[in-house]
Amino acid sequence: MSSKNFVKLLQKAINGDNQVMYQIIQMYQKLINKNSYINGEFDEDCRAYIESKLVEAIKKFKIK
Repeated sequence: MSSKNFVKLLQKAINGDNQVMYQIIQMYQKLINKNSYINGEFDEDCRAYIESKLVEAIKKFKIK
């Protein structure tokens, strides 16, 4: 995906498009899952926490 297309997606997510927000989360799901391990075991709560923080960050993001 080109950076121009990603910026368009990001703008839609910032403006409240939940489908696009879900799409962005899915784009980063492998990375989220990789960082959702505690003591060597996958932790679903950790994954959900990371996703919620990603959503919060996207909503606060400012595009110039």
